Amino acid sequence: MIDLLSVLLIVAIVAFVLYKNINKITKKLDMQDSGSHELYSKYASIIQEYIRKIRKEIESPNEDAKYILLDNTQTKQITNSLSDMLRKLVFFETLLAKQKSDSEIEEELFHLLSSLDKLLKEKFKNGETLADELRDKLYDDFNSLKRN
Repeated sequence: MIDLLSVLLIVAIVAFVLYKNINKITKKLDMQDSGSHELYSKYASIIQEYIRKIRKEIESPNEDAKYILLDNTQTKQITNSLSDMLRKLVFFETLLAKQKSDSEIEEELFHLLSSLDKLLKEKFKNGETLADELRDKLYDDFNSLKRN
């Protein structure tokens, strides 16, 4: 009888230790996931600012404008494309984005940035240069976010 009680006591202690360790690991995983979500959320905000700047220059061009369309008749179509990109980027700031894995979020961001890159190259004067500059800026911004 005493042997049975000692075995039950040891089993209870082991179960308690396992329970505590599983909780610690789960909390660490949650913290890591929220950190990556925060990183992508901040990065999406930065991308939004660049797109808003491009859209603003298209909608009200001035002589200092950097982003000049090749064909002014496509202004509405291009601003609509940029607005769609902005709407997609807002998703990364919502709680729904937390439910996606890092690889899914990175894939969606890649597709969005690729379409922005393609739009700049095809529809803007000096599009290749503009796309390269924006790509470099976004790369630097992402690296600075990762460091912080």
